[in-house]
Amino acid sequence: MLNRSQFRSLLVAASTVLVVVYAFVSAAAKPSHELTIFADIAQPALIALVLVAFASNLRGSHGRARKFWMLMTSGAALWFISSGTWVYFELVLHADVNAPTVLDIVLFLHLVPMMAALATIPHEHRRMPSLVGMPLAMIAVWWMYLYSFVVIPWQYLVPDRLHYGASFNVLYVIESIVLIIGWLMLWYSSSGGWRSLYGALLLASVGYTISSFFINIAMDKNDYYTGSPHDIPLVLAVTTMVWAASLEPGSSSQRESLVTEDEDAMHATWISRLAICAMLSVPVMAIWSMKFGHAPVTIREFRVLVSFIAVVALAILLFANQQILSKKLRNSLATVRESFFELARTREALEYRATHDSMTGAMNRSAILAALERELSRASRSAHELAVLLIDLDHFKAINDNFGHASGDVAIVSACTRMQDCLRAHDYVGRYGGEEFLVIVTDCDRTSALQIAERIRTKIAEHPITMNAKPLFVTATIGMTLSRPEDVPESLLRRADLALYQGKATGRNRVSISDLAPGEISNLQPVSNRVE
Repeated sequence: MLNRSQFRSLLVAASTVLVVVYAFVSAAAKPSHELTIFADIAQPALIALVLVAFASNLRGSHGRARKFWMLMTSGAALWFISSGTWVYFELVLHADVNAPTVLDIVLFLHLVPMMAALATIPHEHRRMPSLVGMPLAMIAVWWMYLYSFVVIPWQYLVPDRLHYGASFNVLYVIESIVLIIGWLMLWYSSSGGWRSLYGALLLASVGYTISSFFINIAMDKNDYYTGSPHDIPLVLAVTTMVWAASLEPGSSSQRESLVTEDEDAMHATWISRLAICAMLSVPVMAIWSMKFGHAPVTIREFRVLVSFIAVVALAILLFANQQILSKKLRNSLATVRESFFELARTREALEYRATHDSMTGAMNRSAILAALERELSRASRSAHELAVLLIDLDHFKAINDNFGHASGDVAIVSACTRMQDCLRAHDYVGRYGGEEFLVIVTDCDRTSALQIAERIRTKIAEHPITMNAKPLFVTATIGMTLSRPEDVPESLLRRADLALYQGKATGRNRVSISDLAPGEISNLQPVSNRVE
């Protein structure tokens, strides 16, 4: 059983032997029925080898490379159908295929899939963009329109062998030149095995184009016969295609990298522009045919009709392409919107983490101090008072020593939760230190602030916390002070600290209020010296 490399080598060897025999027979033999039979069998056989060589690359290829070889195989299949039917006409029907024939349409169209293969850019290891399908279909329709506009009128409406041959030759050469330019661009932008493949296909296309051009000229002059020396450059070019398909360019990765929406659109831009230019050229050609053409009226009317059909077909494909673009735009907007919401959620989460204590969920020290400065400024502008409550859990060191630090954390969280239950929506609570909390009561007077402070103290003390099936009673001492017009955050905190110290000194589990002026507390003992 031959492996793929051996099979390709066998195809190259078979095509080489066949072309050597063909060249020898063409150079030595005179026009005869036997020569026609030989050439009519040898040429389709060579094209069949091209078809098999292209198709053999489908196995093991993926992504862009697979699409490339599928399109190349499709073009070779149309080419083989044209060549094989030619043999049927000559050998079975004994028809003159030098005259205008429907086979020329198939021969012309076989280059269209190969041109589409260029757009796959198979040497790129990325997923094939999804936006190139409709533009490529538009370009294919445009090529069929060109053939209908330029060649078919002289083939069927007003049969004229001279005009038909010249029109077909010019259009076929233009099509081949476009293909050659495409191979050249791919060759220039690639490297390694793909560069060698493109170079071989470029060489084959140049040889095939030149030889076909001279064969068509010879056919128009009735100087061509099947198997003539004119065929030798042609079969050499065909053999070069078999050799090109036998090269190992390297396959695309089975798991190709994804294509972003921007890359998808950028890759399809130049193809879309070509498709739009092709569409715009159709009415221009129709107007030229009506106003400036010198063809018979029948041909001009036919060209206008064909142009109208082409415009409709291209418009349908353009509409379908716009629907695809609209869907992608909607999906992109939905993705952007979801990304925006996700970014907003992430930002909120980061802001929350930056401003809140991770254990209790209360504001952290920097956030509560910022809130105090902000609310104090607002209170001074509106002539309202605010109260500051400095809350410290009593005998917290004993809780840690007797129950463990984990129990101490539970006590802190429980106390904070109970504080938050006692506050209004526009009040603030923050963790000021280890077991110390700062509460800001906004828009209040002495009575309402005292009620809230007492409610907090009672709430913390009224229910024990269960620790290892044992009740743990937690109490808190609260130092409270109210704002004055001349206050700054430091003076408020200093008075609240003093009130807390006084409450600790007089028995704990109570609310202590400090009404001293800033100048009266400068020499008092700081809270850091208080006893737990």
